Amino acid sequence: TLSHLEVQDVDAAIAWAKELGARKVVLVGFSMGAASVVRTAALATLQNENKEFPLYDQGLVVNNVPDAVVSIGGVSHWWYRGSRNMRMMHVAVKYRFGQKFLEKSGRVRLGENTWPDERAENRQKIQPLDPADSVAVIAKRPLLIIQGKFDDYFPRHHGDTLAQRASEVSDSKSEYWFETDMGHAESATTEILVDRIAAWILKSVDSK
Repeated sequence: TLSHLEVQDVDAAIAWAKELGARKVVLVGFSMGAASVVRTAALATLQNENKEFPLYDQGLVVNNVPDAVVSIGGVSHWWYRGSRNMRMMHVAVKYRFGQKFLEKSGRVRLGENTWPDERAENRQKIQPLDPADSVAVIAKRPLLIIQGKFDDYFPRHHGDTLAQRASEVSDSKSEYWFETDMGHAESATTEILVDRIAAWILKSVDSK
């Protein structure tokens, strides 16, 4: 469901990790997963603080707030079609022939369409909480945002927007890495970058 209902899967994974004895849980997400992990952390924070969800997130049960979040190659706002890859992705997910192609070529099964009509006048108010609003909710916890210069899905302004929204929060613990030799998300993540992320995680959760 394109990061809408996936937050419940992520929340269940956090709960399971804690059940198995994990003392700290850090969420790491790539591309659509990046949107899912920042949304999970934000919705869990809002729920624990008894704050209201946007209309299309109401009814979701997301209880578990992670200790830190890493977002890699994520979108900052919904409905983005500014890159060729995202225009193709919208065709793939919106039309039945595209959905069939995804199922056969990528073994990806799309769930029911749980999103509002894109043409709705009040769409911005009712749509699922977007990543930019999400990072503003969670920035007081350790948050690492990573953006590749050569990302051919989400160009630089997505990483810049997420970082700006997070940095505007008082006592923000966010950090932004703009990687000048990196493409999109997991396909462009090197072992060296993985080691840097791991070091950041250990430092961030140990400092709490």
